Amino acid sequence: KIGYGSFGDVFKAIWGQRIVAVKSIDYHDEKTKQKVDKEVKHLSTVCHENIIRLYGVSLDAQAQKTLLIMEYAENGSL
Repeated sequence: KIGYGSFGDVFKAIWGQRIVAVKSIDYHDEKTKQKVDKEVKHLSTVCHENIIRLYGVSLDAQAQKTLLIMEYAENGSL
């Protein structure tokens, strides 16, 4: 675990051949799920050197959890 936010925890992980940050987002109501969906939609369309890249998304509807696989920033919290 390398951090946390208002929706869940962030972990450092290996995905394929790269080190990534995995943002584990818990959603227990429709409003939170909509916010998560909106964040994913925005991150998936943005490509800029100063913005963390979104590599992938994993959904677990049964656990009400979304995992965002993102670029790992080595120099700490943004």
